[in-house]
Amino acid sequence: SATENPDDRFLYRQENSATPEKVGMVTRFNIKYYDFQNDTMPTPVSSSDLINIGIVEITLEVQSPYVSFVDANGVKRFASAMWKQTRLASQNLKR
Repeated sequence: SATENPDDRFLYRQENSATPEKVGMVTRFNIKYYDFQNDTMPTPVSSSDLINIGIVEITLEVQSPYVSFVDANGVKRFASAMWKQTRLASQNLKR
């Protein structure tokens, strides 16, 4: 990216076959899928296994594009915020 933070990456959103659009900058974005027995599913999930998704866990971290301070070792540090949520994928899950 064009910021001081080397970990910045664009987050894109795409609807159907439309062109992906930039919706923001993130430093970490992770999605984990669990089946109904709470076992982690391999990512990407194959189309035949989509029906087996019971829970989705999303982790998102954003950091300031500007340096907050430089530590004693000369490493640039950035202010950050993290959001993590685990929830059911749908109210209409087959069980």
